[in-house]
Amino acid sequence: MAAPCQERPRDPPTPAEHCQVAALVRPQCQTFVRVMLSAEIQVQLRTLSDHGEPWDDERIEQLVQEVADIGVQLGPNRNWPKAPLEALADDTRRQQFLTLMERTLDTLTTAS
Repeated sequence: MAAPCQERPRDPPTPAEHCQVAALVRPQCQTFVRVMLSAEIQVQLRTLSDHGEPWDDERIEQLVQEVADIGVQLGPNRNWPKAPLEALADDTRRQQFLTLMERTLDTLTTAS
C-alpha cells in the first residue's frame, strides 16, 4: 500500500481561492490539472518540471505543442497556463486532450 500523501505546508486558502476550483487531478500530492469555476482549465506544467525525468523543458514544450495541435491553446504562463474550458466542448478534442493528460499522468504516477 502506498504511503499517505504528505501535504506541503502552505497558507490557508482565502475564500476566493477556496471557491474557484471545480475539480483537481493531484498525482503524488501535486496539482496537475485544475478545472476552474471561471470556465478555464489549467495544466500545471510546474508539476511536470518539479517531477524531473522525463519532464525536461523540451518534453514540456512538446506536450504544450501536442495540446495546441488538438486545438487547446494554453495561455502564456509557462508554470500554470490556462485555456478556455469551451475548447473541450467538442467530443473528439476532449477525448484527445484526456488521452494526452492520461498519458502524462501515467508518467507521474508510475515513475519513482
